[in-house]
Amino acid sequence: MNRSNFGAVRLPLLGAAVLASFAVSLSAQVVEKGRTYADLVATHPCDSGSSGRLARVTDAQSSSSIGGGGGSTQVWAVCDGVSTWTLTSIGSAGGGSATAVTGSATLPATCTEKDLYQDTDSGGTEFYVCTATNTWTKTGTGTGDVVGPASATDNAFVRFDATTGKLVQTSNLTCSDVSGVTTTLATITPAATTGAAVAGQSLAITASPAVASTDTAGAAAGGSVTITAGAAARNTSGNANGGDISLITGVGIGSGTAGKLKINSAVELNTGSTPTLKIFDAELNLASNGLLSWGSQVNTFVSSIVDTAIKRQAAGVIACSDASSGRRCLLGGGTAVASATAMPLPTGGVVHVTGTTTITSITSTNFQSGVCITLIFDDALTFTDGSNLKLAGDFVTTADDTLSLCYDGTNWLETSRSIN
Repeated sequence: MNRSNFGAVRLPLLGAAVLASFAVSLSAQVVEKGRTYADLVATHPCDSGSSGRLARVTDAQSSSSIGGGGGSTQVWAVCDGVSTWTLTSIGSAGGGSATAVTGSATLPATCTEKDLYQDTDSGGTEFYVCTATNTWTKTGTGTGDVVGPASATDNAFVRFDATTGKLVQTSNLTCSDVSGVTTTLATITPAATTGAAVAGQSLAITASPAVASTDTAGAAAGGSVTITAGAAARNTSGNANGGDISLITGVGIGSGTAGKLKINSAVELNTGSTPTLKIFDAELNLASNGLLSWGSQVNTFVSSIVDTAIKRQAAGVIACSDASSGRRCLLGGGTAVASATAMPLPTGGVVHVTGTTTITSITSTNFQSGVCITLIFDDALTFTDGSNLKLAGDFVTTADDTLSLCYDGTNWLETSRSIN
């Protein structure tokens, strides 16, 4: 049965108990499959880092000479740790012999303990050891044997296929070779196509949800996702920045727009010092019910004790408050309001008042101390001192006259008037 292999695999060739007396060190590496001599030299060059490494050469000139390859004999070769693959025996010590250069699906009838046999009909991937007189035992038959695909994408992560623990498959996620000081995790770019354009592969990082008990009351938190950049370091002196975390959206094309950074919950900036949110050449867009809010606490954030907020009141108007429904200031020009005995709520910091009905009070629902407004009158009317209006006296207006008022939480107090 063929076994999938991944690169040059470090394997104890037979196991310590069997090979303890073999001539080859148990720490030797084994090239994963038989190769021609030319292919071996090209793909697994012999150097100091490969000293003692074993390989099966499939085209030696004879059983006693590799030559330059091109023959028809299979032999074992070992790297001399300098530059040359040389002929070797892997079973001359301790009473075993190696018959790994030949083989078929039928094992020899006889063997001496520690003999080694390779079944070449398997593609050179199945080995047997003689564990007792005339008793062959196949190596690598543990329950963890893994079989993979015939090919895979370079640098792709390996995933289990199904639940046996013995089948693996490739994936769309790759881990790059190190380039400078950067390692890149990426999805595989779709293959070029002559048909319709192919969308890029998305990448999602998802923590697991909590699982509720079936018999015990209580709750558990969902898993978190943490991305941590590297910390700077130094020896006695010097200055360096910590690593950045960059979130870069994709660039649009044609009439398409750039991708968006979407956050569907609270964002907490907490570095243990003074966190800073900087926006360069970009916009910060909030929905109509969005808030910019503050609390009195330091280095932490508790939404229940927020005491200051800014939000949208209406088009072109900003309201500030104590983060409740109350209003402590209005910035911007509001829509006009019609005069009435109890004038409707002001809609902005500057408001036109239409009509000629005498005004004796201002509706102040949800207004709090600190709101200041300027009223511009479009018609003649009387603005009466009394009720919740504390004026320098009744104000009989004409068109374009103004009256400025500030609210103390109970009354609207005149600060100035102009007759225009």
